[in-house]
Amino acid sequence: MHLDNRVNILLVDDQPTNLLALEAVLECLGQNLVKATSGEQALKYLLQEEFAVILLDVQMPGMDGFETAKLIRSRPTLQHTPIIFITAINREDAYVFKGYSLGAVDYLLKPIVPDILLSKVNVFLSLFKMTREVKQQAVQLKLTNKELEREISKRQQAEVALRQANDELEIKVRERTAALVKTNIALRESEQRLQAILDNSPAVIYLKDLEGRYILVNRQYEITRHLTRYEVIGKTDRDIFPPEIAAPLVANDRMVIEAGSALEFEEVIPLDDGRHTYIALKFPLYHSDGTCYGVCGISTDITKRIQTQEALRISEERFRVAIENSPIIVFNQDTELCYTWICNPTANYLEEDLIGKSDFELVSAEDAQRLMAIKRQVLATGVGMRQEIFLTVGEEVRYYDLAVEPLFNSARDVIGITCAAMDITEQKQAKEISRALEAEKELRRVQLRFFSMASHEFRTPLGTILGSAQILESCAQDWPESKRLRNLHRIKSAAKHLNQLLDDILTINRAETGKLEFNPQPLELEKFCQKLLEEIQINANSKHSIVFTSKIRNQNFRLDERLLRSILTNLLTNAIKYSPQGGEVHFTLTSSQDAVTFQIQDQGIGIPPEDQHHLLELFHRGKNVEKIPGTGLGLSVVKKCLDLQGGQISFKSEVGVGTTVTVMIPRRDEGMRG
Repeated sequence: MHLDNRVNILLVDDQPTNLLALEAVLECLGQNLVKATSGEQALKYLLQEEFAVILLDVQMPGMDGFETAKLIRSRPTLQHTPIIFITAINREDAYVFKGYSLGAVDYLLKPIVPDILLSKVNVFLSLFKMTREVKQQAVQLKLTNKELEREISKRQQAEVALRQANDELEIKVRERTAALVKTNIALRESEQRLQAILDNSPAVIYLKDLEGRYILVNRQYEITRHLTRYEVIGKTDRDIFPPEIAAPLVANDRMVIEAGSALEFEEVIPLDDGRHTYIALKFPLYHSDGTCYGVCGISTDITKRIQTQEALRISEERFRVAIENSPIIVFNQDTELCYTWICNPTANYLEEDLIGKSDFELVSAEDAQRLMAIKRQVLATGVGMRQEIFLTVGEEVRYYDLAVEPLFNSARDVIGITCAAMDITEQKQAKEISRALEAEKELRRVQLRFFSMASHEFRTPLGTILGSAQILESCAQDWPESKRLRNLHRIKSAAKHLNQLLDDILTINRAETGKLEFNPQPLELEKFCQKLLEEIQINANSKHSIVFTSKIRNQNFRLDERLLRSILTNLLTNAIKYSPQGGEVHFTLTSSQDAVTFQIQDQGIGIPPEDQHHLLELFHRGKNVEKIPGTGLGLSVVKKCLDLQGGQISFKSEVGVGTTVTVMIPRRDEGMRG
């Protein structure tokens, strides 16, 4: 491969003729001459290539030679590249010194003497080539050193590996010797462990030779037979047991030897507390050459298991008898919800009519759908459930208490359901009758409370009306106008109280009988509230004042004016009535996209915490009302009116501080938002 040993020489002059002259002089050097017509172009070449020397014209338009040299020297990689300034104008020493100060190695004046130029350039070429050669030699030396280091490292590794191999060989010899010792010890320990395992096994384990003589027995054999191993070894079953016991034992051993494989037998052995039944697993023993030399037996006492199975059989029989004689229908269904077993089917079906069928084939589609939904949920979740259901049986509706539980296999996969259903129709009817009787009692209790309340609440305003009327009738001519008006106001106030009481009673009655109507109509809400407040304020004590605040933008809403009047009248009169010391009642009206909110805040006696959960119950009044008159109907009326509109009511109260009631009514004013 041919290597290009030419080096780069950069010629910088803005005059092409000067560049050609320099090229003509330096061409004989046989190097790569790169020409640049400006400082910018020269800098571009210097960033791309390495140059042995730079011939730089001082006088150039734009960036002159000095500026170009300064930029060249600012680059760390170009700080040592030789620069020879060439000029035909500035010959003063100051310019020459400036060139040297900027890093020039020489300063040539035009016209240039070719031989001098060639000799100077040749010197820098030689220096560049020598420097490059030294760098290459340094790189080669570095590579040689690395190769030598790798060789030394390989030899060191080989020596270490050899030492390790020798050490490992010695270790293996020692380990092999120790292993043989350990093997002998382990063999003895293994024999001891085997004997310990045999002795601690709950099963009876023994070995016999081909003649039936015992070779080995474990501790359990000694415990159950009350014989030591020394009394058993070398003897046969005929030497130890009665003939009727020994004969089947010997026959079983012979069968194992003849079969050449493991066999299982049920064997009876007499013990101190009676005869015990054992499951005996017997298998032949072989020498390494394949010849049989005896029989090993592992016998497990299953006497208690047999007794448990018998007890379970008796229990199952009792359970079967109990189920068959009980009123409960018990049945199983598979994962497809087809009947697989049933006990005590209803009189309408026989067992064979149900097996293999689903509920859709036996009852109405509606009843089947309800049943299947319950059963599928148990199949899906693996969790049982209990629910009251009703089915149409013939022409009659029957009620059942149904319990459904999942059936699992050994892997805990759901394989079906088991159900128990009891006809509770008669019990349910009895409960309905009992509930009706309780409802009748409650109705009578409410009626008595109502009559008591009505007689008291009607008597007071009626007495006021009658008394004021009698006074007016007998004394009106002698009284001044103001006194007559006070009595007339008493009559009017008592009449309004009676009217409100009758309205509350009628509202509750209509709500209870389903005749209370909801009829929303367009309503100018703010104006309605102001008018209602004027009516209430007239009848209020002078100690009370109602502060009304409206925060709604639109005045048009669709609300039931009659129901709203009943709600607000009861709440505002309550706020005044239960603030006997007087003060301000704040009434705030707001609205949102979905609801209209009415908030009434008083500074009255407050509501005890224990009464707050019962406020909406009929006739209920707080324990702290003392002698303040009232019926216990107002908040019940509010609740009935709100329920009809889908509204809500909430309370925030503290005894001695006051009560805040918030009522929210859903908006139905389509296209209108306040």
